[in-house]
Amino acid sequence: KREVAFYLTSLFVLSSLAFVLLALFMRRMIAIPFNDILKATDRVMSGDLDYRIASKRKDEFGIIADRFDSMVGELQEISGKNEELYLSTRNQLQKLRAMYELAKAITSTLDLNELLRRMAEDATKLLNAKGCVIRLIEEDKLLIRASFGLPKEVEKMMTLSIGEGLPGKVASEGRPILVEDLSK
Repeated sequence: KREVAFYLTSLFVLSSLAFVLLALFMRRMIAIPFNDILKATDRVMSGDLDYRIASKRKDEFGIIADRFDSMVGELQEISGKNEELYLSTRNQLQKLRAMYELAKAITSTLDLNELLRRMAEDATKLLNAKGCVIRLIEEDKLLIRASFGLPKEVEKMMTLSIGEGLPGKVASEGRPILVEDLSK
């Protein structure tokens, strides 16, 4: 009777040990990778598109993790393109708005000086420039008739003759000139 009790106790202890080892093995093989995937989906859903699982496993969980990482990489690329498109569209909208304001200004006033001043201001904003100068030819001189972003005292010192400087050359040739590097 003692021998049977010993065998039953040994069988129970060994069975319990085998069950604990099996549970630990199952946890390592299923629960941990599954939780890694859940954690990754939570991070991506919260906006962290830099997060990757980077699993080195070769089983089904490894395949799922690799595909998940690829999908997140594609989402990140698409997100970057969407941001570029949004910024480009916003920039174009600002330019269209400035052109609209300029067209509205042209049709709303008959005062030439006011119109030129508004055109200089709108052109500065449209081109994201520091300032703008509008010169008109008067008695063989290029006089500043409107400006934006330029101090008035500097404006008086900037009268040019036709043929003098880049603006004078444009006036003498009667056509626009494209200058890619002003230092040359």
